[in-house]
Amino acid sequence: TDDRFHWLSGEGINPNSVNNASQWKVLLRPATLQGRIAEAIELCQSVVNDAPEYALGYAYLAEAQASAGNFAAARANAQRALNLAPGELDAIRNMGYVQEMSGQINTAIGYYQQVLDRWPNTPHVLLALGRLYFINGQSARAVSTLRQLTGIDPQNADAYHQLGVVFQTLGEFGQARLALDKAIELDPLHVRALTQRGSLNFQTRNYFGSLEDYTRAISASQVTGVAVKPIDYVNLGFAYRWIQECPRALEAWNIAASLAPEDESVQQYVRVGYSQCSQ
Repeated sequence: TDDRFHWLSGEGINPNSVNNASQWKVLLRPATLQGRIAEAIELCQSVVNDAPEYALGYAYLAEAQASAGNFAAARANAQRALNLAPGELDAIRNMGYVQEMSGQINTAIGYYQQVLDRWPNTPHVLLALGRLYFINGQSARAVSTLRQLTGIDPQNADAYHQLGVVFQTLGEFGQARLALDKAIELDPLHVRALTQRGSLNFQTRNYFGSLEDYTRAISASQVTGVAVKPIDYVNLGFAYRWIQECPRALEAWNIAASLAPEDESVQQYVRVGYSQCSQ
């Protein structure tokens, strides 16, 4: 998910909690920094250097470091934030994020639940918790959490996308389609919802629908910068294969192979596809 950079916009921040101009840099930096991890880390580090008792600076620094995969530093700075402000929402939430990114799913769930115990309608935490319940095999809790989110934020395309993922995995294809249709209605450029619906269409043998969704996802990717995954190009190739368009299938598989040269599962799918189109 892409909600990890919500903090760069400074939304919901109490101006009275910010003591000097340097601290505002980390809160009001334009959201266009999204994805520029190194710059975000440098920015946050400058803030905590200027204001070493500023808990949110450490919380946001930890979030950026976790996004970069520097989990030891992220965990240390998240703990500094909690030590300075144990009751601060983003200090707790970002420790959860650090745990999530480092693969400590149960620990992350615990921190996210701490946030919801005090602020039960926090959208980005509900989304994260719903996703982690699903990863943890707790599908019913994932659905109820995501339903809670859509109840308080019915315009949240990410929540409907995640619901679609859960329902498709459970084999509830009708519910999955309803959720993914809603996500795309809310955000026509939602790359992940488009590729997920492409996968759903492929799984239910609606190959023309699958081709349409994957093609839309590729176009949306060029606008949003959210990458289409190698496995999506694999599925795109097989959708073309099923409608007897092997030249276009080969194009899609070549892209998949080039995007994931070290991923043996992707390479195996590509080899199978090549074999089928050579018959």
